[in-house]
Amino acid sequence: MPAVSPYLYSTFHALVATGVCAIAWFRPGLGEGWFRAVEAAFARFATHKKRVLASVFLAAIGIRLLLLPSFLVPVPGFADELLLLTAIHDGD
Repeated sequence: MPAVSPYLYSTFHALVATGVCAIAWFRPGLGEGWFRAVEAAFARFATHKKRVLASVFLAAIGIRLLLLPSFLVPVPGFADELLLLTAIHDGD
């Protein structure tokens, strides 16, 4: 993928934000039916507490697994006290 200059990247986001604000200003009711339908679906889903807890738990694990290739498991850069304590017991 070719590198995009930061100026072009910022300009693109500024234009998109300006367009969204213009649509919201001139057509405030645009998409209202869709938003009401989504809100009603989430309201029905929120009444099932066990499903909500399970979905939040699974979503957190799923998002972490999806991000694992980009954000690897951190490797400690220095020896902490726990490492020293475990090294003492390993020598017995």
